[in-house]
Amino acid sequence: MYKKQFCTSGLAGLADIFSSSWYEGFKDEKDSYYRPMMLAGFAIEKGLFGHSAKVYHAMNIFWYGMAMVVLVLLLRKMFAERKSWIALVIVLLYAAHPLHVEVVANIKSRDEIFTLLGLIGTLYGLLCYEENGKKKWMALSLGAFFFALLSKESSLAFFALVPLTLHFFSINTFKDIVIKSLPYTAMAGIYLLIRSAVVSSENAIFGTLDNSLFAAGGLSERTATVVAMVGKYIMLLFFPNPLVYDYSYSQMPLVDWGGWQALLSLVFILVALAYAVYGWRKKDKVAYAIWFFTITSVITSNLFFLIGSTFAERFMFIPSLALCMFIVLIFSRFLERPSQEKIIWGILGTLLLFYIGKTVMHNPVWASNETLFSHGVQVSPKSARANAYYGMTIYNQALETKDPSIRSTRLQEALSYFEKSIQILPSFTQAYQNMGLVLEELKQFDRALATYQKGISTNPEYYPLIYNIGVMFFNHDMYNEALPHLQNAIKIGPDAHIIHNVLGKTQHRLQNYDAAIASYKRAHELLPTNIPYLGNLVAIHCELNQIETAIFYDTKIKALQ
Repeated sequence: MYKKQFCTSGLAGLADIFSSSWYEGFKDEKDSYYRPMMLAGFAIEKGLFGHSAKVYHAMNIFWYGMAMVVLVLLLRKMFAERKSWIALVIVLLYAAHPLHVEVVANIKSRDEIFTLLGLIGTLYGLLCYEENGKKKWMALSLGAFFFALLSKESSLAFFALVPLTLHFFSINTFKDIVIKSLPYTAMAGIYLLIRSAVVSSENAIFGTLDNSLFAAGGLSERTATVVAMVGKYIMLLFFPNPLVYDYSYSQMPLVDWGGWQALLSLVFILVALAYAVYGWRKKDKVAYAIWFFTITSVITSNLFFLIGSTFAERFMFIPSLALCMFIVLIFSRFLERPSQEKIIWGILGTLLLFYIGKTVMHNPVWASNETLFSHGVQVSPKSARANAYYGMTIYNQALETKDPSIRSTRLQEALSYFEKSIQILPSFTQAYQNMGLVLEELKQFDRALATYQKGISTNPEYYPLIYNIGVMFFNHDMYNEALPHLQNAIKIGPDAHIIHNVLGKTQHRLQNYDAAIASYKRAHELLPTNIPYLGNLVAIHCELNQIETAIFYDTKIKALQ
C-alpha cells in the first residue's frame, strides 16, 4: 500500500499523514477512515530505504515476528500458574495459522499487524501493572492502546478486553475493574476527538458488490446469513481450506433460517456462549478464549451494522488467537492423564504441521496479481469482483503482447471474465468500464459504446465511463462528438486532471484556443509535476506565437527535468 503524496514524501509527509483521513493521499476529499499509523510506517521506510516493495514486505515479516515474541511474553504471564509450554504452543499454532497469509503477504494489511501489536502491548502492560503497581506499565498499556486505535478503528472493541482480562486474570472487585478501566475510556475519547476533527462526518457508501448482505431480502435473511458466516469462520479457523482473497458478491450465498448452515452455526454459537457464561464466575480460561473471540470479531461480523466487506480471512487475524488458546487449553486438560499424553501431543503436532504445510502452499498465491487473481477465480468463481480483477489482469497482459494472434486470444479471454462478472452482478459499473476498454482493443467500437452506455445507466455519476466515451471519439478524430462527453465528465469529476487534459486537446483540435488553454492550465494546476501537461501549454502558445508564455512553461519543464 503506497499512499500517493504523503508516503512518497517520506519523513516530510508524517504531519500530513496524521492530519489526514485514510484516502486523502489518493483523492482530494476526506473519507470516514483514520488509520495513520501504518501509513506513517511506510513513510519512515521510504525516508530510510527509498521506495522498495521488498522492504515493505520484509518489514511486514519483521513486525509479525515482533508480535509473536511479545505474544509469548503476554501468554506466559496469563498462564503463569499452568505449565510453561502452553504459551509456546499457542504462539506456534497462531504464528503458523494459514489464515494469516493474507495479512503478512499483503503490505496493505500491515494495519492488522500493528493492531495486534497494540492489543498485545495493552494487555501485557495491564497485567504487569497488576503485578507490581509500577506506573510505567500503565503508561505502556495506554500507549499501546492508543497505537492500536491509530492503526485501525476496530481497536475500539479492545476497550472491552481490559475489564474482561482484569476479571479473569486478577482478584479485583467489580468496582476496582471499573475504576481501572477509566483511563482506557479516556484514551478512547481522546482518539475519537482527534478522529472527528480529521475525517469526514459522512459514512462510507458501500453496496452489494462490497457486501452481499446489502442484497438480503430483510432482517431475517440478513441475520441468518451473518450467523451462517460465523460458522464459516469457525470452520476455516479449524480447517483453513480452501483459502481465497475475495468473498464478495455472490460467493457467500444468502441463506434463511430454514437452511442447515444457519441453524448448525446458531447451535454452535449458543453452546459456546453458554459455556462462556458458565465459566465467567469460575474464571475458566477456556471461557476467556470464547469471550475474546466474541469481542474481537463482533465489529467485522456485520451483525449490528453492515461494513464494507461480506467476509474476509483477514478479519480472523486477531480472533484466531482465541481459537489457538481454546485448542491448547482444552487439550492441556487431557494431558493431566498420562495414558492420553502421547495421543494429545500427536494431535497438536499434526495440527501444527498441517497449518505449516497449508501456509507454505498458500504463500505462492500472493506472489503477484496474476497468481492471486487466477487463484481467485478458481476458488471463488461466483465472485463478480474476482472475475473482473482477473479479466483486468489478462487485459493488461494482452496490451503487453506483441503477437497479434496471442493478443486477440487474450483479449477474448479477458472479455469472457468481464461478461461473467456482469452476469453475476448486472450493476457492476466498473466491470462495464473495463469491458468497454477490451472491446475498443478488439475494434468493436459500436459494442464498446453500448457497453459504456449500459455502465452509465447503472451509475450516472461514475464519470470515468463518460470520459471513456469522450476518449474513444477523440481517438477517432470525432472531436465534436467527444466534446460534450468530456464536458459532462468534468462536471461530475471537476478535479480529475486527466479529463481536463483530454478536454484541452479536444478544444485545441477544434481551434477553441482560449478554452483549450484554460483546460491545459487546470490539468497542470491539479498535477504540477506532469511534464506532458506543460508540453501542451508550450505547444499551444508557440502555435499562437505567444513565445514569452511558451518560454515560461518550457522553463518549468527544464526545472522538473
